Amino acid sequence: MLTPWLVVASEAAHMRSGATRSGPLAPRWAGPALQGAASASGLTALDHAEINMLYGRSNISFDSGVDKGYAFARTFTSDGVLVTHGSATLVTGHAQLAALAAKNASCLQTWLTNLMIEPSDEGAIGWAYMWQVELACGSRSTDAGPAATSPVKEGGIYRDVLVKTADGWRFKRRSYTPGHTISRQEKPPA
Repeated sequence: MLTPWLVVASEAAHMRSGATRSGPLAPRWAGPALQGAASASGLTALDHAEINMLYGRSNISFDSGVDKGYAFARTFTSDGVLVTHGSATLVTGHAQLAALAAKNASCLQTWLTNLMIEPSDEGAIGWAYMWQVELACGSRSTDAGPAATSPVKEGGIYRDVLVKTADGWRFKRRSYTPGHTISRQEKPPA
């Protein structure tokens, strides 16, 4: 992300001369998305930032189970769905989502990488690789061998349908595919 102090000297001089742009520090070379307007994709830089924050809130609230799991549930729409491929169970609505997150131990940490956000008719599609790591919090025996101390619990990929609501961006449908079952059709487009 561009920060105001990265504006080149010639642009800074131009701005000091009283020239205005779409925003107080928006350089003339910045595209519409950087200036706060929707880009050709239909998503603004602010949309991207808010979606990134949603992913962070979701992970931290899922791992901690804070507010009896309802902090995680609120990252979804009221009728939001969590689907795990290979499982017959759908987790639907705030009550079920909260119950799921409330079960988590404080030692669980979810990490997302390679977040890709693309526009869709509903709002956006998010793709991200996921790792769940369970830290040793006194419940693991270190003398039971290497397999018993492996911190990686699971890994896979999320494909999320995101919608913008009055409360901000939310997950409408979150589909998780465990890493060992990912097919080419479930990977993001190149």
